[in-house]
Amino acid sequence: MRILIIDGNKLQHRAMHAYSGLTNNVKPVSIIYGMVLLTNHMIKQFKPERVYVCWDTARHKKRLELLPGYKGKRSRHLRTPEEYAAIEEQRKAVMKLYNGLNVWQLYGPGMEADDWIYMLTLKHEGDKIVIVSSDKDFNQLLTSKLTIWNPNKSLLIHKGNVRGHFGYSENECVDYLSLVGDSSDNIPGYRGMGEETTKIFLAQHGSIKRFLENKQLEFRKIDRAKLEEVYKRNRLLIGLKAFYNKYLKNHEFAFYSKKPTFNKSLLIATCKEYNIKTFLKKGFTKQFKQLK
Repeated sequence: MRILIIDGNKLQHRAMHAYSGLTNNVKPVSIIYGMVLLTNHMIKQFKPERVYVCWDTARHKKRLELLPGYKGKRSRHLRTPEEYAAIEEQRKAVMKLYNGLNVWQLYGPGMEADDWIYMLTLKHEGDKIVIVSSDKDFNQLLTSKLTIWNPNKSLLIHKGNVRGHFGYSENECVDYLSLVGDSSDNIPGYRGMGEETTKIFLAQHGSIKRFLENKQLEFRKIDRAKLEEVYKRNRLLIGLKAFYNKYLKNHEFAFYSKKPTFNKSLLIATCKEYNIKTFLKKGFTKQFKQLK
């Protein structure tokens, strides 16, 4: 089976900016219009048999226990309460619309989209998967059957080109980000380990674990105790497999509905409410109707 897994919050952010200012003469509709349109384009491009959209609800409490500042400095545009209400209204509308377009969704209290996405890769192990996200953390999941589409850069990332674009392999991803840190999630790395130094470290020692286990190995002025502390924290904050194995192994999927079903009446009503004509054009819903 061919699977498309979409990072919902990331696509929402892209839709807001790509179609900024789009209204139905009264209400903003950039999220509704942009997300459904972009999803339609990606279904045409990748021809999946099933599509999942995974949503964030909150930062996972276990990650906050590990690092209270986790994702704490993400840039936010100053918005009025009315703007936030409009965003939430659009998100609820697009979730309902996705459900009526045969798109599966994962949405549960206290869960992050990253974890749902990882759990889906386990569920569909052996299937051909494309993850849609601009988040570099997903590079750790690359396999011969799993690729990543970055819609912001129109870039398909796979095992053959990940090192050329990022400077590390899929197997080095967690160690690399653990050392340099991940500013987008406000995760500090090991002080003094920049990108080039980290590449040299991994080229020489292969992994942080190997370096820590072999007391004879040395690298510049690395303090083993400090490195062990940083790695113990960051491998759980960044490593999706490690976090799943420790905290989520018995966590059940929380689907938006038992099974999404194509609903033409809902589509027409939503398009009428938000004055969107594109979705009602002949052939627009063909790809959605064919999803399982």
